[in-house]
Amino acid sequence: PDNMIVTITGNTDKISKELIMKYFGKYKNEGTYTKVPFSQINPNATGKTVHKDIEQIHFYLSYPGLRALGMGKETIEVVDYILGEGMSSRLFQTVREEKGYCYSIYTQNINMEESGSYAVGCSCSPEHTHDAIKTILKEVKEVGLGKVSKKELTKAKEKFLTKTQLAMERPSFISGYNAESLIYGNVIPDINKTIEVANTVTEKDIKTLLADRIWKDVRPTFYTVGNLNLKDFHKIESILKS
Repeated sequence: PDNMIVTITGNTDKISKELIMKYFGKYKNEGTYTKVPFSQINPNATGKTVHKDIEQIHFYLSYPGLRALGMGKETIEVVDYILGEGMSSRLFQTVREEKGYCYSIYTQNINMEESGSYAVGCSCSPEHTHDAIKTILKEVKEVGLGKVSKKELTKAKEKFLTKTQLAMERPSFISGYNAESLIYGNVIPDINKTIEVANTVTEKDIKTLLADRIWKDVRPTFYTVGNLNLKDFHKIESILKS
């Protein structure tokens, strides 16, 4: 119960603290809660492969991200729409539509209490794995340097605005947003302020956050599941180090 947060959204006129305590107040702490210590990213880590006799190679390229309430969160949200959010994103258009290297490609922006990660996920045939990774690295590097067009930036902001405003109509989103904010920082940020900040993001802001800060001198960590032999894995390590 010490780690429990109850959030209620909607018609709360008949919801009282007494009613909440009636159903949740009876729980007692059992045992001792120990917080897992935070550890910094190992800059020398390369990756891991799990062999599985399947048709495609499924892999992740994982970069450092931001903590849940960290400065710059709005910037990386906009970046996510440029890079991998949806069928009009750079990675979808380049790696899948133009090159034909994969069927599935997407990004994940994960924010935790003290750190986070930004990952590119991809599923492709073994013969296209190396080329897919090279293309992804190129696109991620360019965006990280702030090399995005005005059209891309405007479109990403519009998508972020639309998706967020639509999500705010769902009670489940509001409850989840409030609960996550309280878990990570004991404060609920004004989501309208978040939208305002996201709308001011510039190419320079992207470069300052990514190329000059969290992705500076960092190479992504590689994780894969599939029929990838050791020789190919070592070749991928070389690509990531180059």
